[in-house]
Amino acid sequence: MTEVAPFGIEIFSNAALLKVEADWGRGILLVDPPRPHPAFATYLVQIDKRGEVVWVKGISREFDDDAYGYQIRSKVDEVAGQVRRRYGFGSQKDFLYADSIWDEPRDWEMSMRQNERVYSYVWDHTCANLPDQLATVYLGASWLSDAMVMMIEYASPRLEAAEREQQEDLSDLL
Repeated sequence: MTEVAPFGIEIFSNAALLKVEADWGRGILLVDPPRPHPAFATYLVQIDKRGEVVWVKGISREFDDDAYGYQIRSKVDEVAGQVRRRYGFGSQKDFLYADSIWDEPRDWEMSMRQNERVYSYVWDHTCANLPDQLATVYLGASWLSDAMVMMIEYASPRLEAAEREQQEDLSDLL
């Protein structure tokens, strides 16, 4: 089995092997990765009930205000090129919802803030050369809190089952 280790975090490895900075609950851990990427500042993993990593996420620092979205789109495209060299071509999504009022080029960032625009790349087994340990790789721009950020997510085939387990466990709280 080929090692799949985004940021040096091996998919399906035991969380006890990671430098955990905080437990955010429900299987989400803030970690200090062995091999950080300069485009990302925050790293999260999701673990299943066995304590194994089933998802890895990197979040960039905040981007400065840019009405046209040039800075973040350029950075997302640059990182997409790096992912492409490793896994092949993914599918790009760049669209504005039909009924958005934020449809001028200068409204790009506002349309993201209003959740009316998508700018992302997705690699999956239908279009890319992903190893078996990965179901998808997602890379995109997002409005988080009060600023634009770039996110990358590596999801294993066991992520859905881990999320179902988490949902089932919530019934214990009611």
